[in-house]
Amino acid sequence: MSTLGRRLQTLFKRKGIGRYGYIQEVQGVPFYEARPPWWAKFTWGFIAADLLMTSTMTELTWTKWSLPPEKSGEAPVVLRPAWQRAGLCLAHLSLGVGFATLLLIARSRVVRILHIIPPAADAPKQLLIAGAHRHGMRGAVVPFERARIDPGRDKTEVILRIQDVRGHWWIGLTRARLRGTPVPAARMRDALLAEWGIRKSAGGDPVASVGRWKSGPILQN
Repeated sequence: MSTLGRRLQTLFKRKGIGRYGYIQEVQGVPFYEARPPWWAKFTWGFIAADLLMTSTMTELTWTKWSLPPEKSGEAPVVLRPAWQRAGLCLAHLSLGVGFATLLLIARSRVVRILHIIPPAADAPKQLLIAGAHRHGMRGAVVPFERARIDPGRDKTEVILRIQDVRGHWWIGLTRARLRGTPVPAARMRDALLAEWGIRKSAGGDPVASVGRWKSGPILQN
């Protein structure tokens, strides 16, 4: 299996404990829904351009990379040794495939749908996550108790993390819908904080502990 395939398989894999999460259809109106950023919409276009450039550079390196002329003014006619050309071709391919892999992984970690599944008689409260790479209303389901949210770079984004799962998910708050209704970023942020039980200070800001939000009851201002 290719490196790209193995890397994508680890997105919902627990550390040493098989696959983490299963795919399910959203029932009802999602708790959170937002359009992915512009770059996520054109991921395949970027990958196509990347592969075109990679293949072109690889071909030119293998067929045209020659030794410098012995005398000034002479046109080089001798190709470099095969091991030199092969090494540079490998570097081109590695960079091209690596960039495409990063794009696919980054796209899958942009949250498009976030749905909270209430507890049932035979199941605890769960969280459904659909990245920008998924179409429709399907997403991966994980136990809600293993999910936490952290502050992003500013008040227009939130970071989602799942216990025992590598990496994190990015939640954009601008142009988001809360249960189907468009809301400002501040309203969406407050709804997420309330759902996760994040404490708020008297000034209205989430209480931070070592750079992270602290779970607990929400204090009324």
